[in-house]
Order: sequence, then structure tokens, then C-alpha cells
Amino acid sequence: MKRADIAYLAGFFDGEGSISIMRRAKGKPYWLRVQLGQANNWILKMVQFQFGGSLFHHKPRENRREAWQWSASANIAKDFLKCILPYLKLKRGEAEIAIKFQEGKMPRHEALTEGEKAVEEAQRILLSSLKDKSMY
Repeated sequence: MKRADIAYLAGFFDGEGSISIMRRAKGKPYWLRVQLGQANNWILKMVQFQFGGSLFHHKPRENRREAWQWSASANIAKDFLKCILPYLKLKRGEAEIAIKFQEGKMPRHEALTEGEKAVEEAQRILLSSLKDKSMY
């Protein structure tokens, strides 16, 4: 991608995207997810083509218009965030935490230790605390 396209995508993500560290159930491992929504799907198709992830179509309903959503998890989400990081303004702090979180994940066969669980929980809380806060 051209730098101008990456900068445009970062600005778009700053306004319309989200970064989350989540888990499916208590006691289960946390995972990274990024999402980007828009009424027009052309940019989301470009993001999916470039990075991977999934594209969802939300049909119009009462008082809601048609919408599209791109979603990516784990390493795809990390790679996306690393690509746009130099151009992010509002979500830069969230992206830095999310990248560090995902880089700390390693394939494993055994369960996380209590210390590792605590670190993941702390990263989730820190990321959540930055939501909707300007970093400049």
C-alpha cells in the first residue's frame, strides 16, 4: 500500500474503528480484535483484501441503514495496527497496548499461569481506560 493510502486508512480507523481485548468466558484466554464499520463497503473490501479478516453485511432495519463491518483478530489485527500505527492520532495509545498484548501471546499447550492472566487483564483494563480519550 502507498503511504498516502495507509495514512487515509489510519484516519478512517481513528474515527470509525475499535480495538478490543476480549474473552469468551471467565477463565478463558483473552484475544485481540479490531473492527471497522462503514455504510459503503469499498474501503472495507480493500482492507480485507490487504490484511485478511472477515467482512459482515448488516441489512437495513427499522431506524438503521445498511452497514458493513470488517473484523480481524489476533495476528491479523496486530499486523493491521502495526501498519497504520505511525499515522494514528486518537487510537495510537490503544494500538500500542494491543500490539504489545498480541506480541506477548505465544502458541502454547499449557494453560496460562496466574501471573500471565493478571498481565492480560491489566492490558485489557489499560486499553479500556484509553477509549474515547485523545492522546494529544
